Amino acid sequence: MREVERVLGLMPDHVPPDIPQRLREASEVFPVGIDFRPHCAVREELPRPTNPRPVIVWNHRWEYDKAPEVMVEALMELKRRGISFQAILCGQSFQKAPVPFEKVMKELQEEILHMGFFPNVHDYLAALRSGDVVLSTSRHEFFGVSVVEAMFLGCLPVLPHALSYPEIIPPALHPHFLYKEAAVLPDFLTHFVSRPPAEHRAELEEAASRFDWKILAPRLDDIVEETSVRGRR
Repeated sequence: MREVERVLGLMPDHVPPDIPQRLREASEVFPVGIDFRPHCAVREELPRPTNPRPVIVWNHRWEYDKAPEVMVEALMELKRRGISFQAILCGQSFQKAPVPFEKVMKELQEEILHMGFFPNVHDYLAALRSGDVVLSTSRHEFFGVSVVEAMFLGCLPVLPHALSYPEIIPPALHPHFLYKEAAVLPDFLTHFVSRPPAEHRAELEEAASRFDWKILAPRLDDIVEETSVRGRR
């Protein structure tokens, strides 16, 4: 809505003053719904592991808008600082792997547990269940399904304080899990894996469960029905 106000402010004249308010009153943001049934099966099947080294999961498309170079540099900096960790780098690659992945395969061979796409959904969800941290370095994100899935399965998020992420993470937890910019990520991640705020895991799993389709589907049905009734009137 701020962008609506900004664009209208650029118009020289004949702009009705109440457009933003009318849009607010007539609009509602409806979130993405996720079918968590396979995730629940994995939670029941696999207890949360106690990893000797923290496992960092990066589960995004291997494309430039997910900023893989930021992730790679952050992980390499952890290694330079002597921080012990392991990593699962998974996601779909549509063409040749971006250059940062060539670098990570060379420099972080000892840390990589898995690298590449999981063709089998169960294997993917089991990998999320085995992780301690889910990391995002995205520059662009419509919603963040991959992060929500990982949170639901017990991963603690490290996310940019931008895009849709502040709406996914409860406001009181923002300082613990959202970093301001890429430049501070190595320091943020170093502190995070050294002293993970695991006491908030249950809150994060509950926050993720808000997007369960079995909760959202009835709400969407009601919205569609209400909209239909208003239209008939």
